[in-house]
Amino acid sequence: AVMRGKLARPVRGGVARKRPPQGAPRRAAYSTEDTAAYNDLVSGTLDFQQQVPVSSLAGDKWKADLGDRAIEAQIPVMQILGIPFYDKRFTNVNLRKAISLSINRAEIAEKIFFNTRKPATSWSSPLAPGHTDNDCTVCKFDPAAAKAALQEAGGFTGELVLYYNADASHKEWMEATAQSIKTNLGINARAEGMPTFAVFRQQINDHRMTGIYRAGWQQDYPDVENWIGPLYVTGGSSNDGLFTNADVDKNYKDGTAAPSVEAAHAKFAEATKVIDQQVPAIPMFEVTQQSGVSDRVTGVKTTNVGEIDLSSVQLK
Repeated sequence: AVMRGKLARPVRGGVARKRPPQGAPRRAAYSTEDTAAYNDLVSGTLDFQQQVPVSSLAGDKWKADLGDRAIEAQIPVMQILGIPFYDKRFTNVNLRKAISLSINRAEIAEKIFFNTRKPATSWSSPLAPGHTDNDCTVCKFDPAAAKAALQEAGGFTGELVLYYNADASHKEWMEATAQSIKTNLGINARAEGMPTFAVFRQQINDHRMTGIYRAGWQQDYPDVENWIGPLYVTGGSSNDGLFTNADVDKNYKDGTAAPSVEAAHAKFAEATKVIDQQVPAIPMFEVTQQSGVSDRVTGVKTTNVGEIDLSSVQLK
């Protein structure tokens, strides 16, 4: 399930444990274990899982398990690393650049996601009107530039912990990300899981994160504005790291008051240039969603954001 309106969103599925009356569709609810939900999906006791676990992607195992019950679709969702600006260790922009440039996204996409994710190259989804290709200059993998930026930042002292919620399939890619940072910058980086999304989210809401953390953004509506206003404008509804920049705010405000869509997108592009210079977060991967259904239902389709379109569901 993907929770709307919050930056740190778990892209994962649902599970129903109780059988409904004969002929009624099974209700989807949240599971604490993606793998448990997936096992229910394969066995036919779960009717829909929005995102199958990473462990089922190798060698297209999920396709072999599900056959014609497998569904794959590109969705306007991006995995991101959030940065707590209230932690003074992360206020140096060169440190944030160094960390982003040190991450080998392509290697992680290949080895962890088996190329079912694409390395992020922009600050917004390609599916968003007004999107600009390759506008994230810090998304490239450049160990030499990363080391130079770290030196300019004055280095980093102590341990760098990357947090994630352990009740969804994030352990593998977060550990690989921490290892990439450690290998290419020499920083003592490691990944640490928090037991549940609720605990994880509470830490973020209370502004008590003591390190970089897994996040994600699902487009609420189709426009590049939705990738700027909520996330990076001062006081934005999902600006969880408390980033603030006057130039971003001004360009965004001018865009929202522009006389045409084209003029608005031009201003949003200017805001994005500043965002790219300031690195308020670290874009990681564009998401292609792998879902599955039971053999009890037919005609299932997903919405443009990957959720089940209930109007399409028919019982066999």
